[in-house]
This record gives sequence, structure tokens and C-alpha cells, in this order.
Amino acid sequence: MTRSFWAQALLLLLAFALLAGVVLFATDKQDLPKEVALTPEQVDISTTTQAIPDSISDTEVPIGAPPVPAPLSTPKPQPLVPKPQAPIQTPAPIPPEPIPSPPPAPAPAPWTPGFLQNARITPEIPSEAERALLPSCDGKRFTLDPVDVATFTKVDGRGSSHGGVPYDFARIFLPTSTNDQLFFLYAPADIYITHVAQTYSTVREEEETTIYFALCKDVFGYISNVKLISDPVYKLITDSTCFGKPHTGPNACYIKTLTLISRSEQLGKVGGTRGSFGFGVFDLRTQRSFESPETLPIRTNFARCPIEYFARPDVYQNRLEKGGGLCD
Repeated sequence: MTRSFWAQALLLLLAFALLAGVVLFATDKQDLPKEVALTPEQVDISTTTQAIPDSISDTEVPIGAPPVPAPLSTPKPQPLVPKPQAPIQTPAPIPPEPIPSPPPAPAPAPWTPGFLQNARITPEIPSEAERALLPSCDGKRFTLDPVDVATFTKVDGRGSSHGGVPYDFARIFLPTSTNDQLFFLYAPADIYITHVAQTYSTVREEEETTIYFALCKDVFGYISNVKLISDPVYKLITDSTCFGKPHTGPNACYIKTLTLISRSEQLGKVGGTRGSFGFGVFDLRTQRSFESPETLPIRTNFARCPIEYFARPDVYQNRLEKGGGLCD
């Protein structure tokens, strides 16, 4: 046999096999049952459930059968993770508006005596124009004892309180005797007499004089209970328009002067039955604190311990009684 014969035989076999396959496919297709709609009650899940292959490659599919669709994969539920949220910021509370406090009451203006330029508001203190004529107070002191210090028995800084007025002078005590011994009174420095006031005591039936003077433009003093006055002081009274008239009281005639008396010049005599005299100093540079200063004499508002103004204060301190007053 030749090669062409065998080739023709092989082709016939292939054609026959192909024809047999077509016939077989057509026969199987006719044998497929028609689709019948079933109710849920007619469906037996146990008989209809088939195992789903793990992959399509492992499943045998008949030739000519329609492809089986791949099973739908159900995504695994993911845990719900809450999204981070910014913290809720609570607004800061708005403080209430402060209630404005009433403004403080203005501090009361310091009390001033109200000195006048060309007139005296009190007879013992010169006017502003007169004070301008007085020397400065720098270094001014009493350099002489008004009475021989050897005669002092004691010094009382309480003076004599009268009518509720605070103490404003010191009282210097002298020896007393039955013969009314008197002691000379001297000007303790160069002073300017500003006022002289005489009073008559109906109790003692005697006249007493108070001599007011200026040490300088701000420091003033006075000596009270003067029993006898010297000729220069007496002349100041007789030369005034107030001679023979009352110097105190509602109808007083005030003797106002500005007369220089030199240091150590006699002013009069003190002592007698009283056995003491008053010595006061008031300094307009240092005001005391009182609730109602306007109700008090000006000299009381500015009173100072006279010992502070002596060149030898220790002499008076050694004789000073304790227990109140200006000099404690």
C-alpha cells in the first residue's frame, strides 16, 4: 500500500469521528428537561444543594455544556472603626462684668489756719506780711533759761487743761514761800513780742500777764502767769489803744505788736503764791492730728514740747515729771 492510501484513510476516520460527535451533541440536547418553575415548598434544599468546588479548574464541565458562573464571593464584614473626632471644646465661661465700685471719697483737705496777708486772724500770730519780716528758723533755739534753772523744782508737760482743750504748754514749778517770793524772768533769746494779754484773778485778787512772742517766722512761744511786767513790756501796753481796757473776753482790746526784745532782757517776775509759770511753744511747721482742729485754738493745733527748743534740753528733762502731756 502506498502512503497516499493511508492518508486518505486517516482523513475518513477523522471525518467520521467529527460526524459522530455532532450527532451525539444533538441527541443530548434533545434529552434535556424543560425548566419548570417550582414553589419554595417543592424545593428540597438538602437534595438541591451541591458542593461548590474550590476553584473552576477542579470542576469537570461536559463538552458543550454552558459555563457555570463563578460563585459570588461575599466580602467579610469589616469592624466599624469610629472616625476620630476632635474633642468638643467647651467655650470658657464669660466672667460677668465687674460691678464698678463707687469712687473713694476724696480725702479731706488738710486743715489750714487761713492766715491773711495783711491782717491777723488771732492776736498772737502775725499776718503773712509781718511774718515775712521775721528771721528764718534755721538753727534757732532758746539759749538762755527764762528763770534761773537752779530754782526749778519740777517741769510738768501737761500744763493746765482747761475746758477740754488738749495740753498745749508746759508748766515750770518754782519754790513757794510765805513771803510770795518772786523770780526774775528773762528773754530766752532774741524774741519779737507779738501780743500782751492781762487778766485779773478775782480769786487771788491779783493781775497776771501772758506775753506772746516769735522766735522766728514759724516758731512762737508764750509765758503765762507773769506777776510783774518790766518797763519795756509795760510801755507796749500804755502806748497801745488798749490801755485800761479788757484784753480778754468778748469785748477784748487786743494789744498787737512786733517789738524786738534782746536775749537776757528782763520781761518781769514770776512765782509768788502760785509758785509756777507756764511756758508754751507752737511751731507752724508741725501740725498735730485732731478730729476737729477748727474748734481748737491755732496754738493748740501746732503745740510742741518747749524743752525741744532749748539749747540744753537735758536740764529740763532731768526735772520732767512723767505721765502724759507734750513732753513724754
